[in-house]
This record gives sequence, structure tokens and C-alpha cells, in this order.
Amino acid sequence: MQHKIKYFFLNKFSIDDILDFIKTRNYFFQLIDSKTIVSEVQVINAINKTLRYINNNNRFKYPGNLLLLYLSYSDQISTAIEKVGIKNSTVNGIVIYENKNDFMEFSELNGVNIIDRNIPYDSSDDFNVFSKMSYIDFLL
Repeated sequence: MQHKIKYFFLNKFSIDDILDFIKTRNYFFQLIDSKTIVSEVQVINAINKTLRYINNNNRFKYPGNLLLLYLSYSDQISTAIEKVGIKNSTVNGIVIYENKNDFMEFSELNGVNIIDRNIPYDSSDDFNVFSKMSYIDFLL
């Protein structure tokens, strides 16, 4: 299934409510702090790498963790969450989801406002990003 990318703004939100919501999803659903992302192309590439890895391996139970590894260029999930995951200081974020109903429920949470893209589609730094993602492929 094709994963969708949307952008959101957080205002007076409960991080615990959002994290609890994510934990209850049956389909792919991941939130990222957009200030840590160079471009939408970076996200698309990380999604594609994640899907390819998941289709050929069964090492990761939750594909969202692998996506965070690719986006953070880290081989440690805790570091990846710290670097690119949402946190109390997150203002703008990216949601990557598989199921439309999950997205609709998320968009109705208190403090969540869906917005237009808030990062560039591509960037002159994309080559560096892809090189760092390749390093994660080597480590896995």
C-alpha cells in the first residue's frame, strides 16, 4: 500500500495522548519532527528504503522504528526517536500513515492542526542525506 505524507502543527497538545494514540494503531503510522528533515524527498526515500527492507527481512516488528533509523542516520532506535521523533518541543511535524481512518482520528486530537507542506520538496543537501541513509543499510 502507498503511504501518505501530511504535515501538522501542534498547539497546546498532550504528548502522552499522541504517543498513546500511535501505540494503538494497527497500520503503519509514524510522526516526525519536521525541523529535523531536509526535504520531502528525504522522507519519501526513507519510506521506500523501509518498505524494501521490511519486504525482504523480518528483523523489525514495527516498521516505524526502521523509518526513524533511516531519517536519523542512527543504528540505535532510542537515538533515532530522540533525534527525529516528536517530543514536547515539537511545533511542526510530519505524519506518515497507511490507513486514512487513522489519519482522520489523529487530525481530530486536541492540539493537532493539519497544514500545508512546511519543508521543501527537495534540497541541495539531498545527496548528503542519501549517503547517510546508505550507511544505515550497511549497518542493518
